[in-house]
Amino acid sequence: MKKITLLFTILTASFGFSQNGGDTCEAAVAVTPGSFTQTSITGTGAELGTGAGSAWFVYTPTEDASIVVSSCNGGSDTYLAIGTGTCGSLNLAGSNDDFCPTTEGGSAFASQVSIPVTAGTDYYIEWSNRWSSGPFNWSIEEIACPEVGSVFIEYLTDVSGDFIWSDVGGLSYEWEVQPDGTAQGTVGAPASGSTTTSQFSTGNVLQANTPYDIFIQTNCGSDGTSDYIGPLSFTTNALPPPSNDLLENAIAVVCDGNYTGDTTNANFTETDAPDGFGASNDTQNIWYSYTGSGTEEDVTVDLCASGYDTAFIVYTGTSGNLVAVGGNDDNSAVCGAGFRSYGSFLSDGSTTYYINVNGYAGTTGLVDMTISCASTTPPPSNDEVGDAVALTLDASVQGTTEGATQDGSQDQPACDLFGSIADVWYTVTLAEEGDLQIVTTISGNSDQANVTVYTSDSGLEDDEVTAFCSNDSGGETISGNLVAGTYYIRVWSDGVASTRTEGTFDIVANFTGLSINDFDNPKLFQYYPNPVKNVLTLNGQRNIESIYIYNMLGQEVMYSQPQALDSQLDMSKLQSGTYFMQVTVGTTIQTVRVIKQ
Repeated sequence: MKKITLLFTILTASFGFSQNGGDTCEAAVAVTPGSFTQTSITGTGAELGTGAGSAWFVYTPTEDASIVVSSCNGGSDTYLAIGTGTCGSLNLAGSNDDFCPTTEGGSAFASQVSIPVTAGTDYYIEWSNRWSSGPFNWSIEEIACPEVGSVFIEYLTDVSGDFIWSDVGGLSYEWEVQPDGTAQGTVGAPASGSTTTSQFSTGNVLQANTPYDIFIQTNCGSDGTSDYIGPLSFTTNALPPPSNDLLENAIAVVCDGNYTGDTTNANFTETDAPDGFGASNDTQNIWYSYTGSGTEEDVTVDLCASGYDTAFIVYTGTSGNLVAVGGNDDNSAVCGAGFRSYGSFLSDGSTTYYINVNGYAGTTGLVDMTISCASTTPPPSNDEVGDAVALTLDASVQGTTEGATQDGSQDQPACDLFGSIADVWYTVTLAEEGDLQIVTTISGNSDQANVTVYTSDSGLEDDEVTAFCSNDSGGETISGNLVAGTYYIRVWSDGVASTRTEGTFDIVANFTGLSINDFDNPKLFQYYPNPVKNVLTLNGQRNIESIYIYNMLGQEVMYSQPQALDSQLDMSKLQSGTYFMQVTVGTTIQTVRVIKQ
């Protein structure tokens, strides 16, 4: 059995003698079942068709049957119509313009009609020259139980299909729908049935955007059944996107509301909007909106009950000009396993906030979202990096994260990429190079005072601005060697508003400068060249025990244990810049500065 992608069956015939039709209905040439050749259409008028002229034949069956009139092997673009009654007032019994494939020979625009016929009735066959005057071959075949001819999709959705064909005189028709490539009769067909009319509907049992095959058989009662035609191929429509697929169609949400959705068929929208808070907008998404109640409040987005690896970002602004103000990717502390999202954002009471629900790395699925709201405490004066409080070296001061929000102009801390945080900001200025130590101590009901030190106020816009970062539980102690300049200190608690505990803490910036004796002591060792491109040579007065190379962030980048008077370091793979070299000679440690070109 051959697959037919276009929905039709083919009648093949062997052709015999030339038999031109009459020029008018009244002059119709009588024919019996057989094959014929029409050399040209010369008639002057068409009654059933739409051409300027026609060739006419008349067929009178001797018994009830079905006939197939076809020019599929004809070679020309034909138009066929069959009627009953009397010339000048014929009743159309069937017609066809284009039916046949070129793979079967002849013209793709040839014609075929299958109709039941009654013994003794005259059937007038009209070939009109609407498209061509010939020549072409054609045939009449009597069939006890004819196969279904043209099958058309009348209506198609994502889950169903309605199909129709020309009635060929069957008492009923058997049909079935199988998955693409599955043989007729295979158990478990998604849809099948019997109909006394020349049409059927599958019902809402199919899958969206899925290919299927149709098989149809004519049942003629005592005259038996036809062969099944098929497979006839079709593909269901894709599911439409969700109603809130676009920002402009965001579904409004309220406090203590629960909302369900599905990102499976969502599109990639507002992809130019910024990522943030550990989440990315470069995936399929749906939209919700929240407008405040008139007073400030913490709004919590709970996606723990969703059916896939969720993420969300909260925006303000308009399409093409959105600003990220909150979000979360994974919150295992609240949601447990499964990579679900849970986080809060601060509503000012009047702004409309847009909640973009998406998924990690393109994952999609069912969304189950609960919105809850809680009153807020006004944020501290140093809530934003632009309002950072200057610290005096070695002097402890008290701060608080109570009421703090996340500075939306800054990315996540390097050591806390996924959490929703509440942060405050400080600065410290170093007049010389030395070791800076930042210590935070819990002084109230807060459970965290995490710390990041930045070399500028640009947050994490590149990999070089984080000096040190720590997010252990409770207070923190972090330190590193820094050059002279101003540094930005971020203190934060993480989690979400409903679970984290914010409060007071003490912070102190301790500093130890490098003395003059720490640098360039020629009595211990010599080193050259400086600046260095590739190999740095060291000559010690005693054995060089160890050599450590640190970058400006205090990170160790090289280590060597020469245990000799002389040593060579290959620095060719280091990036250009300033480095500190700590050399141990005997029991003495000396630190010098090295320039890498």
